[in-house]
Amino acid sequence: LEAILTAFDTVRPPPVCLGGRIEPIWEGARPKWVGDALLGYLTIVDWSDRARTLDPSREYVAGANMAFSTAVLRCLGGFSPCLGRVGNKLLSREELHVQRLLVAAGHQLYYEPRATVGHHVPVSRLTRGWFLRRTYSEGLSEALMQALMESLPRRRRVRMALHNLLLQPQDWARSFLHFDETERFTSRCRTLRRMGRIQGLFTFSSAPAPPSRQSRWCTSAGTSEGPRS
Repeated sequence: LEAILTAFDTVRPPPVCLGGRIEPIWEGARPKWVGDALLGYLTIVDWSDRARTLDPSREYVAGANMAFSTAVLRCLGGFSPCLGRVGNKLLSREELHVQRLLVAAGHQLYYEPRATVGHHVPVSRLTRGWFLRRTYSEGLSEALMQALMESLPRRRRVRMALHNLLLQPQDWARSFLHFDETERFTSRCRTLRRMGRIQGLFTFSSAPAPPSRQSRWCTSAGTSEGPRS
């Protein structure tokens, strides 16, 4: 907390969104098939050993260790209730959605590695089934977040779906034929994520109005797991 408060007080221009390193506290042994490319799905974040502004095209701060300017967050309307875990669904990206809105408004994301926390990784998330459900739901979440941020005419959605389909064969082949077990499973997860995105492009053709945790937009898609930690 001290590192976060110091950054808010001393960094110029003052950041409106700030996050830090998230280290895993493994409840069970890390499976050998969980490569580094999949660690983000477990909310493990380590961008750098130095404090810096993040590149929003590929970097983000995660909900287990982030802070906002409350005034700016209120101006955005807070987090969308249509993204994130709802009941037993594995939808996500509510934090990334806010960060995209901040960047679009001209703000920056700041990373402070001294603000380090440990994050419990339950053994229930260290199964292949959980990762496949999680990555598929990530694709759904990507499509829903895009629908919240912009209009997606049907022709554009078809083009985007075809683009994802054209990328499928390579990953699908690698998921079976690659000699390395870790790479095979990572490719399988990428394939499921694209499949989820394709479904989401046609399920979420426009933004829900009004957003509600009880609306079908928030409850009709995704896959299940237990309570979110």
